[in-house]
Amino acid sequence: MRPADRTAGLVIARGTHFNPLKKIQTADQEMPIATRPLPRHMLPKDDLTGRMVGLLSVLGMARDTNGRWVVRCVCGIYSLRNAKAIKNSENTQDRCELCRYKAFLKRDDHFRRTGRDSDITSY
Repeated sequence: MRPADRTAGLVIARGTHFNPLKKIQTADQEMPIATRPLPRHMLPKDDLTGRMVGLLSVLGMARDTNGRWVVRCVCGIYSLRNAKAIKNSENTQDRCELCRYKAFLKRDDHFRRTGRDSDITSY
């Protein structure tokens, strides 16, 4: 079956993989980052494991980097954050760099189509 026009062809066509034009220079990666057990001197109230921060969930302390916590974005990207960033109550939209870039592109596209600015928190 052939599509009726170009738009219909784009709608039923197979999707393509998204390759960002932005070069991401952070510790974000698709492979899990190794964690370690919490130090004995750390109080249970200081344990951030399991906490959700924006789109990130805290998995544990990083094994190779002191003072950093391993977090996982909803898209599956692993990253590192310090405790201050995780505990910050105003940090409600924290996400990996790739998700942040995609949200920026969606916001920019919405502005070009409608002429109205939108808040990035909705993406």
